[in-house]
Amino acid sequence: TVKKGEVLALCGNSGRSPLPHVHFQVQATPYIGSATIDYPPGNYILNGINGPEMKFYSRPVTGDRISNPSHTTSLEQAFTFIPGERISFAVSLDDKDPVAVTWDVIADINNQTCLLCRKSGSRAYFYSDSDTLCFTWFEGDCSSLLFYFYLGAYRIAKGFNRNMVIRDSYPVKVSGSSLLKIVQDFLAPFVLFMRNEYELRYSLMADELEQQQIKLNASSRKLFGKKELSLTRFEMEIDADRIETFTVDTGKHRLLAKRIIQESV
Repeated sequence: TVKKGEVLALCGNSGRSPLPHVHFQVQATPYIGSATIDYPPGNYILNGINGPEMKFYSRPVTGDRISNPSHTTSLEQAFTFIPGERISFAVSLDDKDPVAVTWDVIADINNQTCLLCRKSGSRAYFYSDSDTLCFTWFEGDCSSLLFYFYLGAYRIAKGFNRNMVIRDSYPVKVSGSSLLKIVQDFLAPFVLFMRNEYELRYSLMADELEQQQIKLNASSRKLFGKKELSLTRFEMEIDADRIETFTVDTGKHRLLAKRIIQESV
C-alpha cells in the first residue's frame, strides 16, 4: 500500500543518461509484466514555443520541455483561504458609490471549504493545496461579486511565471438558461454544444525582489457551438500578500472591488 508523502524513488542518473531522471510506472497488479496503467503525472509547466502553460494531470509527449510548478509567497498568501478568515471589499458598479461586500471562509458539515457571501448567501466551494487554488462549485446569486470571483479565479497556480497561461472549462450548469442546460444534459453523451472556457494569464510582477505588485488577467467565454455568446474579462492585483483589487468588465458594465479589511471571525 502506498500512502501520501511516502518516498517511492530518488532522482538520479547512471550509465549513459545525460541528465538526472526517474522512471515512473503504475501497474494494475504487483506482478512483473503486468499491464501498465495510463496514469497522468501531477501539475507541471509546459514550456512551449508560445510561452509557459500550466498543465493539470495531463500527459507530456515526446519532445515536450516541462518543469515543476514554482512557488511565490505573495500568491500563496493571497490565494490560501483559511476557515475563520473574513474578506471585505468596497465594490463600485460603473463608478457609482461603493458598497461593502464581505465574505467568510467556512467549512460546512461535510468539511468542504467555501467562501460565503454574507449579503447574498452565495457560496463558492474550492479546493486548495500548495500549488493551486481551484473552485469546484458555485451556488447562489449569479450577479454577485462572489460569482464573478468564482469565474475570474477559477483556477490559480500559486507561482508566478511571466506570461504563463492556464486554460480550463467551467461546468456547463454554472451559466446559461435553464432550458439550454436541460437540453445539454440530455444530449451530453452524444454532443457538447455549450462550453464555458476559462483562461488566466500571469501578466506582471513589478516588484520581483519582494515578489509583490502582481497582476493577473483572466477571461470567461460562453460559447454555443462556435458562436461566442459572451466574454467577461477580469483583472486581479496582488500586493502586500493579499488581493488588493479585483476588476470585472462584462462589456456592458464595469465592477471594481477594492480590499478594505481582513480579519479573523
